[in-house]
Amino acid sequence: MYSNEIECVIAEYLKNTKAEYAVMIDGDWGSGKTYFLTHSLMRIMETIDIGKDKRRK
Repeated sequence: MYSNEIECVIAEYLKNTKAEYAVMIDGDWGSGKTYFLTHSLMRIMETIDIGKDKRRK
């Protein structure tokens, strides 16, 4: 799965107000999990949470 596809799937999951579970990102050492978190996932979460009273942790 490509990064763009992963971003879309996670964004749709986070937009779902009934989603109550965690998302696990799994991969080999050095595959870019932390890079994805800090550069893509944080941006996605900030975009989704704009205008909300309660920001997600």
